[in-house]
Amino acid sequence: MQCLLPATLKTFKQAAQEHCWGLEETVSYDGWTGGNHHHYIAFIIHCRGQNHVIQVHDASGEYKTAANLFCELKEVINNLEENWNVVIIAITSDAGGEALKAHKMARRKDPHLVVPDCYAHQNNLIVGDFFRSDAEFLQYTNKATELIGWLQGKTYVLALLHDVQLMNSLPYPCCHLAVLTCWTAHYLAYPPPS
Repeated sequence: MQCLLPATLKTFKQAAQEHCWGLEETVSYDGWTGGNHHHYIAFIIHCRGQNHVIQVHDASGEYKTAANLFCELKEVINNLEENWNVVIIAITSDAGGEALKAHKMARRKDPHLVVPDCYAHQNNLIVGDFFRSDAEFLQYTNKATELIGWLQGKTYVLALLHDVQLMNSLPYPCCHLAVLTCWTAHYLAYPPPS
């Protein structure tokens, strides 16, 4: 097992490098705190419609400052340019705190970089604003969330629903639970009437 994982990782890395070789691409990054209370920052390159994880950095023992984030970002970009023969033309992340400051630092260092805010994060802010509004249908979202959570734990009931939908040539009703950090999940959990 100790030999298999590094060999597999090396194969994936080589395939990703070949896929991106010589292109102009975008790097995105985002941080999260895992269940083990470690803070991670994932750096991803987007090539020809595919995403490749470049590095997941454990920043638990570091101050979460824009300067530290910028240093890590520079290291990732240098690695991609030197070892992957990729020209980074854009970087993106959420528009909050250290990421916003790191974007500005990157833009000052390399004025050719395009540094848009993350589209998904911006949509999440819009969804958050919507759910804080007093729209009439929102009174039912708590009940819907409770029902969806209950259904997700009842695979037999879900299978029966699926069978009834198939017999009636109707689309299968997926039970998606709305997740605060994933705006698409809200749309799937509370789809508009057809």
